[in-house]
Amino acid sequence: EALPMARFGSLSNMDQSYLGASVSLGYEHTFRRPGHTLTLSDEWEISPNESSGEYQILGYEAFDSYSTLRDQENSTMGNTLQIDYVNPLNAHHNIEAGLKHIFRSSESNVVSLDPEQEASAALDRMESRQQILALYAGYGFNFTKWSGRIGTRLEQTWNRAEVSAPGKAPYSFENDLRNLVPYASLTFRPKQRHSLSLSYTQRLQRPSIEWLSPAVDDSQPLSRRMGNPDLKSAVYHTFNLQYGF
Repeated sequence: EALPMARFGSLSNMDQSYLGASVSLGYEHTFRRPGHTLTLSDEWEISPNESSGEYQILGYEAFDSYSTLRDQENSTMGNTLQIDYVNPLNAHHNIEAGLKHIFRSSESNVVSLDPEQEASAALDRMESRQQILALYAGYGFNFTKWSGRIGTRLEQTWNRAEVSAPGKAPYSFENDLRNLVPYASLTFRPKQRHSLSLSYTQRLQRPSIEWLSPAVDDSQPLSRRMGNPDLKSAVYHTFNLQYGF
């Protein structure tokens, strides 16, 4: 019978508090032609939160017991500015275009210490910034039997993180992303109450700061976690064929 080479247990007790607030402002200008609009919107949001707790490792075989006290403060601020323009050129053709800018700022301070030696504390401090600029344009048409849309969105993302503590490790990083996201749809109505449509869309999943940060998390005795600052956005392709009656 094989015997375990190592064995341990873990316990954690955490207290967390969250607070969030947002304010938004919008303006819409309508032209003489119905549906011809120019829209502007701006939204600010802030989300400070705190957490504290104790993390314990209970050593049974080949492990020493230890515990860590951890206090963490996070503060996130974001702004989203968007401009949209829609112009129905006539009864059969329309165009649209827009611009969107997102800015996110986050500051994190983490203090870890040994509860038996309160003078020996470790501090992690990181400031991260993310900016996203998106431009989009589209065209649509609508006739008796046929209708469709086609367009694309160009996104540029800048991620920056500055780590002032611990200074011994190169945890600061930069990450730039650029994506072209197209979409298209076509609908055929052979007769009243019948329709057949085919569409294609793309979606993005950008890597989070946690996925990008090269800071090492070795709180678990048998594992080490770290991010990769060279990650790119994940791209999802969706095709849809639909019949309606």
